[in-house]
Amino acid sequence: MEHLTETSRPPATCIRRPSSRGRWWIGPTLLLLVVALLEALRGTPLWLPNPPAFLLPVVVLSGLIGGLGPGLVTAGLAWVYFAYHFSLPGQPFHYSEADLRRVVVWAFSTPAMALMVGLLRRRSDTLRDISSAHASLSARLHERDRAEQALRDSEARLVQALQYARSERDRAEMYLDIAGVILVALDFDGRITLVNRRGCSILGFPESELLAKHWFASFVPEPIRERMTQEFREVMSGSRPLPTAAEYSITTRSQGERIVSWHHALLRSDTGAIIGMLSSGEDITELREQQAELRTRARQQAAVAGLGLRALAGDDLDALFDHAVRLLAEVLHVEFSKVQQLLPGSRELIVRAGVGWNEGVVGQATVDAVDSQAGYTLRGTEPVVVENLADEYRFVAPPLLREHDVISGMTVTIQGRHGPFGVLGVHSKQRRRFDEEDVDFLQAVANVLADTIERKRAEQEIRDQTERLRLALHAARMGTWAWDITTNLTQRSEETNRLLGCPPDQTTAALEEFLEIVHPEDRPQLERTIEECLRDEDCVDYLAEYRVVLPDGGVRWLADRGQVYRDSSKKPMRLIGVIMDITARKEAEEQARQHQAELAHVMRISDVDEMASGLAHELNQPLTAVVNFAQGALRRLRQGEDSANAGIVEAIEGAAAQAHRAAEIVRRLAKFVQKRQPQTATFGINEAVEEVLTLVAADARDNGAVIRTELDLENPCVSADNIQVQQVVLNLVRNGLEAMSDTKESDRVITIRTSVVDDEVLVAVSDRGSGVSAETLQNLFQPFFTTKATGMGLGLSISRSIIDAHGGRLWAANNPEGGATFQFTLPLVHGEASNEQRTDRVCCG
Repeated sequence: MEHLTETSRPPATCIRRPSSRGRWWIGPTLLLLVVALLEALRGTPLWLPNPPAFLLPVVVLSGLIGGLGPGLVTAGLAWVYFAYHFSLPGQPFHYSEADLRRVVVWAFSTPAMALMVGLLRRRSDTLRDISSAHASLSARLHERDRAEQALRDSEARLVQALQYARSERDRAEMYLDIAGVILVALDFDGRITLVNRRGCSILGFPESELLAKHWFASFVPEPIRERMTQEFREVMSGSRPLPTAAEYSITTRSQGERIVSWHHALLRSDTGAIIGMLSSGEDITELREQQAELRTRARQQAAVAGLGLRALAGDDLDALFDHAVRLLAEVLHVEFSKVQQLLPGSRELIVRAGVGWNEGVVGQATVDAVDSQAGYTLRGTEPVVVENLADEYRFVAPPLLREHDVISGMTVTIQGRHGPFGVLGVHSKQRRRFDEEDVDFLQAVANVLADTIERKRAEQEIRDQTERLRLALHAARMGTWAWDITTNLTQRSEETNRLLGCPPDQTTAALEEFLEIVHPEDRPQLERTIEECLRDEDCVDYLAEYRVVLPDGGVRWLADRGQVYRDSSKKPMRLIGVIMDITARKEAEEQARQHQAELAHVMRISDVDEMASGLAHELNQPLTAVVNFAQGALRRLRQGEDSANAGIVEAIEGAAAQAHRAAEIVRRLAKFVQKRQPQTATFGINEAVEEVLTLVAADARDNGAVIRTELDLENPCVSADNIQVQQVVLNLVRNGLEAMSDTKESDRVITIRTSVVDDEVLVAVSDRGSGVSAETLQNLFQPFFTTKATGMGLGLSISRSIIDAHGGRLWAANNPEGGATFQFTLPLVHGEASNEQRTDRVCCG
């Protein structure tokens, strides 16, 4: 890089000394001319007294011009003439004493001057040669510097390009890492040919060790390895279709087995032969564990609720105890569970009910109520959890537990109103760490048992208090309330006050005070729900979900379930209910809706991307018209004719109309692809259809199709997210256009109908394509099912999810005359459209 090649060196500059070979004649010629002049003047009045003195400048000039050689030659010839001057031809050389000085000076000065001038000339030539060589060398060095700089610039550009390529690769891997996606490519034999950083991190190996490893032998667990390997071979051979999605566990170096959700695609050669498989996976281990935990918690909550219902149904205590211990053993997956009752006036606890114990234990075995785990539990106020009984120091392990090889367990007190009833416990032969949720579940069951015991012991209280307790047991630690319709007063439990954000001692208040806490947006619906339930004589139960505004400004979602109690004339007398905090569930539902909205937004962007050329044509027409109108107006202005004013105004108005048309297309397109949260509003269904027609007109024209509409003249209203409904209509229309790709162009007709059927708004999109097969109809709305070569299989699935979320239905059927019709319904709303959704039409109920 630092050296130039022979071909890149600049050509050498030849340094030549100026040749004096062609200037030898200058000195003698000048000398002869001077001598001829002097001889011509001899004997005339112009004759000079000392003519040889004029020969010295000729010698100097010859030396300056010709150099040392010509100067010496000229000096020699001057001597000849000098001799001729002092002696005539044929006579001896003589001079006078007066000429002696001139002869000496001439004898020495002439050759000296010739020699000195010649040497000066030679030195001048040498200096010129050196200067020329220096200039040539400088030029060569400059060319070399330029070449080296060009090489350095080229090298810098190459380094920059390599850095950019590496940065792009790192960025792509960073995106995959941020998304948590594992990327693995396998060759035909199942060996790893590519893996990204996320895959290396999950598997626990560097990339260099992973490449060429056999995927199934190295990372697929033994129980499924053979089956997965065989299926892979069948896919590679082409005898088995590739599953686009799968979920199975992989074995990692440091994290054990991880559950991964995979998406697969085949790798093919240039000839189309299968050469491998590319898979992207997402580690969903934590998600599956969370789902399993949620299912466990749901089973626990359902168990508590079921136990509460059983208690309210009137079971005696022994039957309830038996059911409770069986329930505990089943839900918590333990070998032993028991209810121990504290014997009155004694220091012993008897096993009242149990599961897993040896014969003769239940109903007979007793445990010390002081030093045992049960006794320690009774003395405290908190649940007692034991991970390893052998390491326990707080109490002495009773013989009952040692005889059954118990290692872990937990116990809680069944607390009565006037003292403890006994102890509820579960135990296991395995070392186990019970978490807080398990303890809460055990405590909830104990609370149900304790409440049931107190209810059995206590005298019958007033009706509303008994029913409130029944619903509280049914909901397990949920808030309860009662509304006396005759006095319009409500009674609330402390838990209810906590959920509502009210002071714990504020147990009585008017119904209006409670409604003031309800969120303003939910209050009208809650009032209507209560009113309809009271008005309907057959209504017994009512269920509502609403938000309440807490004193600190926070919002909490509540699920409210109640029962109406009527007198003999069916007149409602009181409403008793229970409320539960469902904020977490609502947040999860909202997150799911956001994910669906994100996916729907992506699908809308995809639809617009596919329609981009047609939309560009739609915009080009009005913009071209604007230009033409503007040019016409400008031409009239330049003409300066008064009669042109009307034409100018007309042209400007035309330009404004076309610009408004283009702006409307852009506005509708921007509104359609806008990323936003779902917003429910009341609007006319015809407006949504017409908005879609604007977006899909170009697509229909490009496909040679005609879109006809048969819209309900009353323009029925619905309450939904307008953009999402438009997305459904757009998806159905575009599917219909694609379905008619093989249909004769004159028969390519899409018909969109709106109507009202049984208090529902019906939208139908019909095409004249080839229809849908029976097998396809069964899977048409399944995610990732598609009959298109490049389809994702999400459009109809998302469309059904949108319609379902709005309380409607979406289905498809073949037309008798050919083609298919996709229809969906939405609940009819009586009234006018919301302000933000109003158009020039008005909904007619």
